[in-house]
Amino acid sequence: MVFRVDAFLFLKFLAPVLNGFLGFALFRFSSSYLGWSDRKSLFCAVLCTSYFVSLRITWDLLRNTLGLAFMFLAIPQTRSLGKRQGALFFVLFSLLCLFTHELVAVLLFCVLAYLLLLELLPSLGTSNVLTGVKQYLDSGVAFLARRSGQCDSEHLSAEVRSYERRFKTLNCSTEGEEDTIPSFGAVPHPCVLYSFILVIIVVVMLYYAGFFQTSFPSDPFIPNMRGLFVDYISWRFGLYLYPSVDALRGDIFSLFLVCFAPILPLAVLGYFRNHSLDILTLILLVGSFMPAVLPHSALPLWSRWMLILAFPFIIYTCNFLFPGEEDSPLIRRLKISKKTRRTAFAVVIPLLFLLSSAYMVLPPERAFPYFSIFSGQMYLPSSMQKNTVPLSQCPYVVLACEWLRWNMPPDSCLIAHESLYGWANLTLPLKPIYRYSYLDVWLSTALLKAEWYNGTYVLTLPPYDYLIRNSGFELVFSAGLIEVFRSFD
Repeated sequence: MVFRVDAFLFLKFLAPVLNGFLGFALFRFSSSYLGWSDRKSLFCAVLCTSYFVSLRITWDLLRNTLGLAFMFLAIPQTRSLGKRQGALFFVLFSLLCLFTHELVAVLLFCVLAYLLLLELLPSLGTSNVLTGVKQYLDSGVAFLARRSGQCDSEHLSAEVRSYERRFKTLNCSTEGEEDTIPSFGAVPHPCVLYSFILVIIVVVMLYYAGFFQTSFPSDPFIPNMRGLFVDYISWRFGLYLYPSVDALRGDIFSLFLVCFAPILPLAVLGYFRNHSLDILTLILLVGSFMPAVLPHSALPLWSRWMLILAFPFIIYTCNFLFPGEEDSPLIRRLKISKKTRRTAFAVVIPLLFLLSSAYMVLPPERAFPYFSIFSGQMYLPSSMQKNTVPLSQCPYVVLACEWLRWNMPPDSCLIAHESLYGWANLTLPLKPIYRYSYLDVWLSTALLKAEWYNGTYVLTLPPYDYLIRNSGFELVFSAGLIEVFRSFD
């Protein structure tokens, strides 16, 4: 019992620490990469880490949170690849992101691939093509001037200087950036660094997908979520399995509205062009809504893409809510005044504070109505106080585990539902324990492995006990909602 309490306290401590680290990474990203002031960057970091979608990610998706922090630390280093320190930190944070979480590594791969493309295209076209066009036009202007004889030398020199200024502007680096691309020498070229990280990401992803394995163990009752595309429609039950396309689309659009309804209009108004944010937002939108268009062949883990979409949306929202900086194109086109933006700030920030506070504090039995109306609470639980097992059933879980410890024969095994798997592992560390999830997911494999033992026990709770009752098991212990079944001799 003491070890279990210590483990839970450690996780409760680790989540806010990672949330703070993610906030620091977002501050560095917005200040050094976006060029925002420290005040605006701090506001963006606080809003990103306190938004209820971000809280849901940092709640139990600890590897995902850490990977996002490393990604937001790696991207700003692309502005200082001409220095040894910048190149070293870029490689370090990129590798840490890669080995922390696979999905975030895919996002980093897309961003770096796009930046590599931007590095290659100007080097192939600008230096040669524009110089040739410039010389051709200069000679053409001089030739026409000599032929006409009507334009004086002052007008001719003014025209030539005008063309020279235009082409000097075109040949300069865009967006006011200094030309810091080094030659091949002590510091590698940015293209070399990008290519190096991209190759490593591809190799690791191929290894993770099983391309370098001689055998491919799989469970026939669960879709292979490690493939490039998966089929979300199935007659089985599961976290990412749906009986119909309408059910899948209902969860996708309802989760999107619940996550982003408070900030979506502001994010659209505050949108600004940035290479990394553009490709990051595009990939996250594709991963989120691709199953709605191609339900039988779409990117896996659609809900995870949608949850991460909160970070670029909040960055755009901060750009709208914080007057005094360079406005987005849509703000200038609609001529939205600073007074209107301050009014939106005074309305939206208290609303977001209310939603985040209610999400953290209220128990699931009295969850805030905004979160309880959503049907797919498996992706966004109605409260951060929600446990895998209802808090009222925790004492009964302890009783069931103690009963199993004193009544299971030495040559028997245990099958536990995934919400009870950790409890069983802490109480029965020496017993073979197999887990199953969402009615039939992994259950067939667990039952197949259990045939090697003389006795099989099942630790479960409703409604996940339905298949157990119909699979040749008898109820031997019950406390509250917690049930223990045993196979017939």
